[in-house]
Amino acid sequence: MSNHVMLKPAASGADGSDYRIQAPNVDMDKVPEYLKKDCLLFYYPDCEQLAKRIVECSDGTVELAEINWKRFADGFPNLFVKDAIRIRNRHVAFLASFHTPGVIFEQISIIYQLPRLFVGSFTLVLPYFPTGTAERVEAEGDVATAFTLARIISNIPLARGGPASVVIFDIHALQERFYFGDQVLPLFESGIPLLRERLRQLPDSANITIAYPDEGAWKRFHYQFGDYPEVICTKVRDGDKRIVRLKEGTARGRHVVIVDDLVQSGGTLIECQRLLATQGAAHVSAYVTHGVFPNESWRRFEGEGSNGATDGFKYFWITDSCPATVNSVTDRPPFEILSLAQPIAGAGAAALQRWQAAHGALPRRLASFLLEGWGELSSFSRLVAWLLWLRHHPPSAVWEDYVSLLPQEGDVSGPLFTWGDAELAELQSPGAAAAAQRHRRVLARMHEGLFRGGGGKLAGLRLAPGGLRDVLWAAGMVSTRMFSLQMGDEAPSMLAPCADLANHSPCPNAVFLYDDDREAMQLLALEDLRPGDEVCLSYGAGRSNADLLKGYGFTLAGNLADRVPLAGAAATAATAALGSHCEAAAAASGQLDAAAAGGQLGLEALGEELLGRRDPAAVQQRRLLAALASLQPFFGSGAALGHAAGGATCSSSSGGSTSSTSSTSSRQATLPVLPSAERQRERRAAELLRAQCLQLLADMPTSLAEDEAALAAAGTAAGAAAQQLAQHGRYKQRRRQRHIPNVRAAVAARAERKRLLFTLCDVLTRYCDALG
Repeated sequence: MSNHVMLKPAASGADGSDYRIQAPNVDMDKVPEYLKKDCLLFYYPDCEQLAKRIVECSDGTVELAEINWKRFADGFPNLFVKDAIRIRNRHVAFLASFHTPGVIFEQISIIYQLPRLFVGSFTLVLPYFPTGTAERVEAEGDVATAFTLARIISNIPLARGGPASVVIFDIHALQERFYFGDQVLPLFESGIPLLRERLRQLPDSANITIAYPDEGAWKRFHYQFGDYPEVICTKVRDGDKRIVRLKEGTARGRHVVIVDDLVQSGGTLIECQRLLATQGAAHVSAYVTHGVFPNESWRRFEGEGSNGATDGFKYFWITDSCPATVNSVTDRPPFEILSLAQPIAGAGAAALQRWQAAHGALPRRLASFLLEGWGELSSFSRLVAWLLWLRHHPPSAVWEDYVSLLPQEGDVSGPLFTWGDAELAELQSPGAAAAAQRHRRVLARMHEGLFRGGGGKLAGLRLAPGGLRDVLWAAGMVSTRMFSLQMGDEAPSMLAPCADLANHSPCPNAVFLYDDDREAMQLLALEDLRPGDEVCLSYGAGRSNADLLKGYGFTLAGNLADRVPLAGAAATAATAALGSHCEAAAAASGQLDAAAAGGQLGLEALGEELLGRRDPAAVQQRRLLAALASLQPFFGSGAALGHAAGGATCSSSSGGSTSSTSSTSSRQATLPVLPSAERQRERRAAELLRAQCLQLLADMPTSLAEDEAALAAAGTAAGAAAQQLAQHGRYKQRRRQRHIPNVRAAVAARAERKRLLFTLCDVLTRYCDALG
């Protein structure tokens, strides 16, 4: 069921012939108090009376807002939105009247500006769509101005809550709804419920027949009068004249009400009234939603006299969609005004409910904070607060499912700032531990300033009942799942449910991007995927294990971006042995490259598939490439080898290798003949670097064998803990075991560093042997 104003059976339990005007699916008793005055209604000055009636019908959910409508000396508009700061994150509507072309530009200027003021949602109420009768092209050269105006309206900027809603009453042609673009949500309402309510109040309500002046009116409205007898008229040409004739139905003795969407000069309605009078109608009345009446053509309509239908119209009902007409015909029989205020208020309530259903009923304090952010971590802190709110108050089943899919504390390893000191110590990397502790202190300040009771800006909302641990969990989720995309001139950070579940791969098969044309985020496959294939993204090309561990809590076996940090006295001595870095690059005339290409260092054929493979041989080959790249500052390895080791990327094509090294030519390469002194110099440098690698291994508190044993033990403990939790669900047991994923990640990271060091030692040993 839509959220439009619709016909609903009367609450009194009457049959289907009794109707009331009602906005469905809107239970204002469930709307929080702070939101019940959160809809601000701006309006064009000609619509002031209708705007005030809307407020009266809104039960306090709508309040009026002001705009200064002035003009410069040259006639162009001089506009100002009052209290623009106050409307941030509010539900905003604008009541427009496009009754003449001269007033459209200034109103479009306001309509385009309001969503840009960071409003929560925006609704344009345009009761009368003025070019509705110019909706089609019948001859080459005709201009369908209805399409032009629809395109202008379709370019209303997005509000924070999404596309603008556009409320239009009884548009002239049904196909015009398809003229609007996907950037807006057109809501096509009707004034017919107002007429039905008025007919029910008439003394002769049981004697009503509905008449349609042509087949177009019948197509538009007959489904809303299925319980009334009907008369259908038609227009035929007689020379230059258009004559109204009866097509079907009986008018004799009935109070016939002619129904149409709008009236201009009124010629057709008058002809129809005369026809029905000759057919024996007791009374003839008329209803149109839009009484345009240019050039005061309303004066042609006279009230019914003593002769009944033959004298004129008993009633002529119009709505207040055209303010100028309302001012002219008020208190002039046979005209009566049926105000659109109630259905407009109902449509506004429905729009408010739709926004709440999509985004949740945010407390005002939180809504304000989401627009401001907090100090050191502005956009990051907003996402943390939003995620904590979702965790405790999911606004819909979609968000509830999303939060339930997020790993909880202890399910998986997280970024280093979420680790405890004991877990950081397992890294055996004092520098990484110190950086993580600094980051955690920043988050602790955020917790104190925002969430902790007794002074936190959002403390009253109890977003983090678990204290800093809750904040670290949310910060970890945001840090590992946040996307930053280029959208036009902006690069916002966002959480993208489902897309953020994709794991990282150095050879991704999908990419997440923003489509400017569709104004939507898209997850696009880079290759054909079969059912059951894992969708993987790249978290960033060329990220070392140190970066991945810091930001995401995991490492990759055989990461091409890893480097051994060769420094200190041994590295200085190696550089001195070679002369200098510049001299080293000149002196390294292919010795290391030739040794690698000749298979003397253990390097096999290279190919794109090496990046994505997980078998031990491929992993070790990637470590070998990373080790060779670590030696570039000392031996200046060649461009091809350096590119393969340091900057290789994966292509979605199935073509050949990107490396210049091949399995056939590599085995034929030989070392260049160098003078003995130069060979000895390179050998001495290699020995010094190998000694440093061995010293780095010796300085680590545990050996590689001990790390591998610890990994096996941690895996066993994790499995046992999971089984015990499944059987008993003990919270204390969960607390004792929640560190296991982080410990496993720490041990895996330090073990991978040692494997790379051993690989580099082996490379240097082989290189020394090759040098002789």
